Amino acid sequence: MAEEGAEKTEYGLEKFHQLLELLIANIRLVRAEYLLKLAQKGKLWPRRQEVEQETFTDQNGRSQTALVTLEEYQMLKTDGSESKSMHIISVFHCWEAAQHPDPFGSQSRRLAEQLQRESKWLGLDM
Repeated sequence: MAEEGAEKTEYGLEKFHQLLELLIANIRLVRAEYLLKLAQKGKLWPRRQEVEQETFTDQNGRSQTALVTLEEYQMLKTDGSESKSMHIISVFHCWEAAQHPDPFGSQSRRLAEQLQRESKWLGLDM
């Protein structure tokens, strides 16, 4: 229940900056390369709350956070380009167990097979 007097924020998605405002306010996207690295090592996806501080070494040898940072969103926002686009894949799946979304790694393996090694951000229900 919303607090009395609290204003409800609405987000449109017709323009690039509107998508960025929604991401900044509510959504932390996952880097596809992070998930691919986990799959290559045969590791399970962590639950969302466990990935907040995770880092990995990307294909260029740089340390990256598993989640796209708010600073990256802000850089895109301040770029000023309305013609920008981004490739975001939204993945929703049922949790296979109450303790873990993918305890045997079957869903992560199928997703890894579909992802190319290009820069993508994922909205992932994990």
